[in-house]
Amino acid sequence: MNSKLIKNFLDACFTAKKMGSLMPPLPKDLRKPRLINIIDTVHTLSKQKKYIKISDISKSLKITAPSVTKLINELYKLN
Repeated sequence: MNSKLIKNFLDACFTAKKMGSLMPPLPKDLRKPRLINIIDTVHTLSKQKKYIKISDISKSLKITAPSVTKLINELYKLN
């Protein structure tokens, strides 16, 4: 790596940290990264398909279908 590339990388890290500090905190129950991954995966898949199955999410996240079902149930409890 050259020094310019390292500087750009460190600048990007600093900017990301600053942006993160400006964001409001997540709701207490949504702080689990897996729940955020489910939401992001559903959003991404919805751009490709009209209907999304548990197996689609499972395959995308490389986790078992029962795990996905459990996480989705946790999301519904938040509402």
